[in-house]
Amino acid sequence: MKKRGFLYHFARNPKGMVGLILLAAIVLAVVLIPLFMDLDPEKVYFVKDKAPSADHIMGLDTSFQDCFSKLVIGGRVSLLIGGGTSLITLIIGVPLGLIAGFYRKRVGAAINRTAEIFLSFPVMVLLLLMVAVFSHVTPLIIIVVMGCVSWPGTAKMLYSMAISVMNNEYILAVRAMGKSNARIMFTDVLPNSITPVLVSLPFRVSISIMLETTLAFLGLGVATSWGRQIYLATTMNVMVNQMWMWLPPTICLVAVIVSVNMLGEGIRDSYDPKSARESQK
Repeated sequence: MKKRGFLYHFARNPKGMVGLILLAAIVLAVVLIPLFMDLDPEKVYFVKDKAPSADHIMGLDTSFQDCFSKLVIGGRVSLLIGGGTSLITLIIGVPLGLIAGFYRKRVGAAINRTAEIFLSFPVMVLLLLMVAVFSHVTPLIIIVVMGCVSWPGTAKMLYSMAISVMNNEYILAVRAMGKSNARIMFTDVLPNSITPVLVSLPFRVSISIMLETTLAFLGLGVATSWGRQIYLATTMNVMVNQMWMWLPPTICLVAVIVSVNMLGEGIRDSYDPKSARESQK
């Protein structure tokens, strides 16, 4: 019987496909809409009525700025923070975890101790400290800070997987064939260790977006993110009488988190379809 690959199982995973399609639709919307529409989230409109109209389909906020423009540009910011943080986590965590698992002993111990030090740092406290240090918080600053404190989880995961792979007999065989350490690490150990890291990547995206949203709820987030838009609409009058200010970004934020988590679960189930079937029984 022919063994089916990851793409075969993923294409037949309803949860993963729904998450992928929903996330792709949101990403395409925030990327393509500004190419066809002149959106300026900072422009102030001097009008009497802030309610949705033909000129402003999602109305204006308390600063008389267009909510639709902020929704689209804010989506770019929130998705950039989630994706950028995950990318930095991979760039730092994967090589360090691979090296620690391959060499173990002193090198591995040093990397593991460093990871444990970073894991002891409260991410939110560091983000608040960052706000205090920088007068203007940009998406790049948040991405760098969150990425630099989030890599230990990825490194630890790859470290444990690399150790498991290193104990296999075929690693001894390729060593005996004269392969260099670098080639063994990147052609034999890494491909057989990376799966759990890839499975956890979508969840890292959603965690990063939620962290930025939490920071925004404290009034310290990026000016145009979805979290910041929701924060600016938290007065009772706005929540009851001006729902156009907070409802669209809230729906978009929930849709992204749900779609990313569904995508992650779909990837996880597709890598191990047998365990997925057993868990559903």
